[in-house]
Parts: sequence; structure tokens; C-alpha cells
Amino acid sequence: MISIIIPTYNNEKYLAKTLESVLYQTSSNWECLLVDDGSNDATIKITTSFCDGDRRFSSFKRPSYVLKGANACRNIGIEKSRGSHLMFLDADDLLALTCIENRLNQIDYKSDFYVFPMGVITKSDFSNVKIANRYAMVNQSYLTMFLSYQTPWPITSLLIRKAALSIRFSEKLHRFQDVDFSIRLLLDNNEENLQIHRGEPDCYYLKDENNLKKFRNPAFISKVVSSFFIFIEDLLPLLKNKLDQSQIKLLARFYNRIFNSYVIGNGSFLGNKPRYIEQMLYDNHIITRKEKLLYYLKSKPYISRLICLKNSLK
Repeated sequence: MISIIIPTYNNEKYLAKTLESVLYQTSSNWECLLVDDGSNDATIKITTSFCDGDRRFSSFKRPSYVLKGANACRNIGIEKSRGSHLMFLDADDLLALTCIENRLNQIDYKSDFYVFPMGVITKSDFSNVKIANRYAMVNQSYLTMFLSYQTPWPITSLLIRKAALSIRFSEKLHRFQDVDFSIRLLLDNNEENLQIHRGEPDCYYLKDENNLKKFRNPAFISKVVSSFFIFIEDLLPLLKNKLDQSQIKLLARFYNRIFNSYVIGNGSFLGNKPRYIEQMLYDNHIITRKEKLLYYLKSKPYISRLICLKNSLK
């Protein structure tokens, strides 16, 4: 049986469609665990309706003494699950009707971890589906892809044998939790134990205007930068224990992407957060003194404006 774990928080707009995509699966060999993070809209009402209608749905609430966030809810779901395999679904994602059947058919009891294609759709338009997954080239590993922020797969793509899972989601992170989880998963396991499947997607991420708007929200941007600091600070000791410095230095590419996407032009409300990150990267020999100085200069308002203007003219 596959345990589908869904964290919920004020998801009344999309949740019913997400749960319907679970309910109408061609395979009945699943359970769905909904773990709420303190919703104050109609989310609980929708959850209760599905739980009352089908015993395969079950609902839980994050205890008040546990850190708030989707990661804590996922960890609760892992502990409460009864299936032999786990998958993680967001409350606005969708499953193809044959998703569970497809994944069950691929389980061979030799592999512990499987990756399936996830599609990206806009406004529920299935006529133009893009694949979210990226595939490693020759002499490239999935771990190095994650370390340089070329994310090979979203979390919903994963199917995990529960008995083989020795890690949990970091409850301190508000962003990069999927990347952190996959990096730790790969550090803890041989990539040869990972089955990569290609072809048609069996799950979908909904990309709409609300998702796009958040990337321009100062609170969201600040959360991204703060989470990146925590992500690197917590991950570095593990990386130093498992990898050589050349692999660890791939994090410089990761930060460069974050800097260009979120730091440039936003210095007025980010304060010294980028400087703390750059100092940490420099102290751990991930970026050079020259690179650290260049980041500082690019963060200055007049330089940022010039860079933004240059990018807009491309």
C-alpha cells in the first residue's frame, strides 16, 4: 500500500480537486493522510467531508508544541502512515488517475527509492504540459545537480520504501525543504539504489497567478534568504563528512542563483542577511574573497538598479 501524505494550511481553493484526484485512482491500494497546520478557512470542512466518505482518508492536526510548517506535518504523516511506501503530495497538486497503479507496478523490492515524472500545468490546462524533472547527463550525479540548484525532481515525484527511510524533513526550513530532503536522501543512499522513470507524468503541479505573485512578495523573499542561511548552516557539517571540497563548492552556484533571483534589488528589506550568508560561504572556502566583494557591490542600490536595467534590456 502507498501512503499519500498531504500537509494542509488554508487550502480551500484547491484541496477538493486534489483529494478527488486521489479518490478516483484506478488502484484502491492507498491511504491518504491529511495533516493540518492550523487552517482557519474551509480546509477542515473539506478534509472532514472526504474522511467521512471514505475510510482511506484520515486527518490529523499538528500539535501546538510542534514547530509550525508543512515539514512538521509531513513528519507527522510519516509516523502515522501504515503503507509500505510513501509519497508526498501538496494540497494544490493533482494525481493522474493511474498514478498509484503505475507506481505500484514499478515496485520491484530491490530498489528503495523511485522517481517519476511530474508535469507542470497552468490553470488546469492539460493541453500544454511541461515536465518538471531534469535528468543527469553522462558523468553527472543527481546529488551534484541538487547542490548546484539544478533541481532534478520535485518532492511529489518520489516514491520511498518506508522501512528504508532514515531521515526526516527539517522542521526549521520554510523554503528549500524539498532540496534539503533529497540531498540528505542521496547522501544516505547509493544512487544506484534509485530508480529513475521517464515518460508521461503521473502527477501535476498547478502553476497559476497566485503562485507567481508570491515571488514578488517581500515577506516571501525574506523567508527565502533566511531559509537559505539555515539550509547551508545545517547541511555543511554533513557535507564535510561525506564529500570532498570540490563537490561542496557547488553550493557557490546555488547561492549565485538565489542572489540573482532574490537579493539584487531587494537590499532595502533584506538588511544584512545576504552578508551573513556570504561570510559563511567564504569562511567555508566555498566562495573567494573577490566573489564575496562582488556580491557586496552588486547589493548596493545603485549597482542593483543598473543590473536590473541591463537584464530588462536583454
